Amino acid sequence: MDVGRRPFRARYVIGRAELAAWQAREWLQPGSSNHGAYVDSVLPVEQAGLVETVDEGFDHARGLSILSLPGHSPGQIGLDLDCGEGRHVLFCGDAIHSPAQVFAPEWSSAFCSNPAQAVASRVGLFDRSAGDGSMIAPSQIRNALGFHVERRAGAYRPEFALGTA
Repeated sequence: MDVGRRPFRARYVIGRAELAAWQAREWLQPGSSNHGAYVDSVLPVEQAGLVETVDEGFDHARGLSILSLPGHSPGQIGLDLDCGEGRHVLFCGDAIHSPAQVFAPEWSSAFCSNPAQAVASRVGLFDRSAGDGSMIAPSQIRNALGFHVERRAGAYRPEFALGTA
């Protein structure tokens, strides 16, 4: 991939802790980290000087800030989109892999680097949604734009915003 010749100026924002973890894994096993994804997709952007490392709380743009969601990978981040009037959308990537995890947040995938942190990140997302109505938008949920969470009888219940994808 020759990212240096693209006609646009993309901004590649990567969590500082997650990037450091990827680099450390790559240093130990060159070319094999995460099935080669680092070499294929991250290293070219780094070499082109297009990576900006950030930490939780960083304001990416007005109304768009970084949200810490470690567990699936060390230092995983998400985005908190402030839609105004107290409404938020929480883009959480791989913090949630399946709708089943709403009912059983203690279930982690085999790919989670730290299952206990992954559970804590999920529970934090669910508690926030149940408390303030934030919409959760994971990357792994099919046929839904996202969901809100309600707490009923001590358990979480999703309310899906269905899409046409």
